[in-house]
Amino acid sequence: MPIILYGRDWSPPCRSVLVVAKVLGIEMEIRDVDLLAKKNKSEEFLKMNPAHTIPTLDDDGFYLWESRAIMSYLVQTYGKSDELYPSDSKRRALVDNMLYFDIGSLYQSISLYFFPQVFAGESPNLDKETSLKDKLCALNAVLERRPFVAGDCLTIADISVVTTLSVPTAFGFSYETYPNVADYIEKVKTALPVYNEVTKSGEDIFAGFVRSKLKT
Repeated sequence: MPIILYGRDWSPPCRSVLVVAKVLGIEMEIRDVDLLAKKNKSEEFLKMNPAHTIPTLDDDGFYLWESRAIMSYLVQTYGKSDELYPSDSKRRALVDNMLYFDIGSLYQSISLYFFPQVFAGESPNLDKETSLKDKLCALNAVLERRPFVAGDCLTIADISVVTTLSVPTAFGFSYETYPNVADYIEKVKTALPVYNEVTKSGEDIFAGFVRSKLKT
């Protein structure tokens, strides 16, 4: 039975999972979930994921949500090596550290600053912008010390973080004042050629949606 991923290709967390699946050579059946039509709150969907979020994974009846948990599961279950998610406790701790930083600090600050501008028509909030810049400064400092966020090798933390960083880009945000971050984005894309192959269409859809909302 094929692995099924419920989501939308414009969703950054969904794109992260799709990149990992591509790297691992995992065939997935992608089932689109129309959030505006509230398909994620159907009885069938809620049985799989009471939190009604995307992406949601169905691996032969094993249900999992939260993209970072899905990525680590895929590597541990289907990966031929532990390169993307190391088995060594200290190296894995660094990967987990940056995954938690991503979801708890970076992605959260990006979401709080940018998403109200398109989903609620709000003006940019200075306090939220300050919080976002603080997180970007922290990331810039991390990348001063190492080429990838968790060390010398690319891991699922990099896939997650770079996908997160694509969100401000859709709003026209520039990373020029965070040179390590700007260089890092290109470094990951170069080291992972499948990244653009998997994410380009979804990024374009999301950027188009943002532009349409900001014009109204």
